[in-house]
Amino acid sequence: MPIYEEALYNITNCDFDSKQVSNKHLDLEMVEALNKVNDIFKEPAKYYPQILAQIKATGIKKITIASAARSPMLQYRLTAKNKAPYLQSFHMLGLAIDLEMKGKNFDFRENSNYLKHYLTLEKVLKKAGLVFSEPRSVDPNHVELYKYCLKKNPNADITTLEIKEQKVLKDFISLVEYKIESKKKSQNKLHYKRLLIDLNKELK
Repeated sequence: MPIYEEALYNITNCDFDSKQVSNKHLDLEMVEALNKVNDIFKEPAKYYPQILAQIKATGIKKITIASAARSPMLQYRLTAKNKAPYLQSFHMLGLAIDLEMKGKNFDFRENSNYLKHYLTLEKVLKKAGLVFSEPRSVDPNHVELYKYCLKKNPNADITTLEIKEQKVLKDFISLVEYKIESKKKSQNKLHYKRLLIDLNKELK
């Protein structure tokens, strides 16, 4: 049963996709922004001549992602250890991605000299309407649309964000209800019933 059949866009044929991505879906606005990033890296003289030399110095030909949209079940598992508010994650709305960073020449964690390339990448992301929403020391490859980024944009488009959220949450509720019906073990059913309660609270 597709999780985001109506709410989100399938990224299978996008050049920023990678083998690491298990759930091949994102919000269409995120898809367009990521495509714009790769357009800039492919033709910097055309799309971002102001920092042409800096872009060429990075050696980046295109960006790829390690994580896209996530189901509430996956997000719950990833955040359960830290007791994080998993329903607030933009990954669940297809409005956040994690860049492939390990081994790339902007991975300043492995080589401090690469920080300058990371900062250039940050400029390119901004040009495309994207932003690193978390501190570099905490989550350096997490990217969101600036338009909706509550942490960085004081004028975030809350109205449109809520519409997107409602649509995706309804899709999730249908999925969880399906999971409850298909699970035979009472322990699994209890887990999904709790998740369903959380989703319905968030939808309200």
